[in-house]
Amino acid sequence: MIISSKQKTFLYGTVITFIIVAVVLGGTDLLRFQGKVKLGSTSSGSMPTSEDISANNVVNEGISSDGGGGGKVENSAPIEDPAPIEEEPAPIEEPAEPILDEAPPTPSIKTSNAAPLREGTIYVNNSTDSIFDSIAVAGADSASNPIPVANYKLYANGESFKITSLSLAKGDKTNEKAVEAVVIHYPTSLSAPTNLNGAASAVLKNGVATFSNLNFMIPASTGDEKAVTLKVFAITNNIGQGTNSGDQIELDFVKNAFLATGQTSKVSVTPDSPRLKVPDNKLYSNQVALYQSLPVYKEDFSSSFSPCAQNGKLTAYEATTPIYCFSVVANNAGDVALYKVTFDVEETGLNLSSLQQANGFNITEYDYTGDKIVGGKALGTGTWDSTSKQVTIVFEEERIISRGATRYYALNAPLIYQSSSQEATVSTRLIQENAKEHSANNYAANVPGGIVWSDISAPGHSPTNTADWTNGYRAYYLPTANLDLLCPANDSSCRVSSTQKVLN
Repeated sequence: MIISSKQKTFLYGTVITFIIVAVVLGGTDLLRFQGKVKLGSTSSGSMPTSEDISANNVVNEGISSDGGGGGKVENSAPIEDPAPIEEEPAPIEEPAEPILDEAPPTPSIKTSNAAPLREGTIYVNNSTDSIFDSIAVAGADSASNPIPVANYKLYANGESFKITSLSLAKGDKTNEKAVEAVVIHYPTSLSAPTNLNGAASAVLKNGVATFSNLNFMIPASTGDEKAVTLKVFAITNNIGQGTNSGDQIELDFVKNAFLATGQTSKVSVTPDSPRLKVPDNKLYSNQVALYQSLPVYKEDFSSSFSPCAQNGKLTAYEATTPIYCFSVVANNAGDVALYKVTFDVEETGLNLSSLQQANGFNITEYDYTGDKIVGGKALGTGTWDSTSKQVTIVFEEERIISRGATRYYALNAPLIYQSSSQEATVSTRLIQENAKEHSANNYAANVPGGIVWSDISAPGHSPTNTADWTNGYRAYYLPTANLDLLCPANDSSCRVSSTQKVLN
């Protein structure tokens, strides 16, 4: 009988020991596996000891010659005790990778020290170099000389941008037919942002002008120190060819069709992007009113033929003392008519009873031919209001000034000194119109405001029968200078009691 043992180390150190007993009988090997198997687990995964292989672990039940068990073995030599078994440890196989229910952890990715890309933001606002509300001659402009309508300021934080598309929308009161085209100027270089060398034009369609294929560049800045300007202009149609006298133009910045690309992040900024900042989602432009022709006012204080050329000295000639002189020029586009003018008049040291007399102020016309008073009579009169310190003159007949012509007018006041020992002063200017709304297409007497004039655009024009009169709203062409005159105390040279008829 030969007894041998085998052991196998499995996963996590489990050891299985096999005891094999072989009996050699008459040249025939009869091999029968007989015994019990013990499964043991060791922490070190070492071979079992001899004590583990004992009668307690393997029970011989006997082997008969016929293969049966449990009987006496006949014709057999005595069975000697086996020699001690020298156990050679079997090589220990590496345990298999365990099967895990969870996914393996994601391997760490080596990152660079570079800062993450920052997506920038575009801000749009009205420029500090704004276009003030104004008036213009319709149709007198062109592509090379369009009417300024608005200036918008744009700046970028985080990165530079290239704008390829933007939109402008007409204001609620804008007559779309009056606008032939909308023109914009913008910078195309990040290194020269003040050079507005880019230009594009578009027409209003359903109230919106859309500009595409732009190369509008905005450099990056920390605040608005590198802000760029978007200038907006209009090319208009003539009166009667789509434009009505008094039509207004307003071109507002809107988000429609806006598209820009960050030059670092390559991310697009669209109308709905939170990185496009437009106050109230819309910026309102200034308004420009269109007329067939315009009057231009200018003070006339120092020319040799001006009745007001007194070198600042106030000489009282009672009712005919000229205290303000001005000229009116009609634009070359057409005739204009005057109906009413208003003046601010401040005084010291003068007799108020004389100043406040009814229709005490008047306007006369003078020219540069040597005649200081044309026609020798007043063209209109008015009464000074001591509360508002103003006087309004309504012409007895409208004063028509032909295209390209100039007319000169003097405001005369009834001045009497309060005292010969008291200094007397008077300061006068054309009123700076404070009308809050544009007033066009109205009869002359119904127009509110201190200055009323007409571009004579209606057929059969007259103050009472045609509604082509307007006020001085947006009339920033009005001169702002005051004519300040002074008569020092006890100066007899400027105290004349006689009434002056002609100023020589």
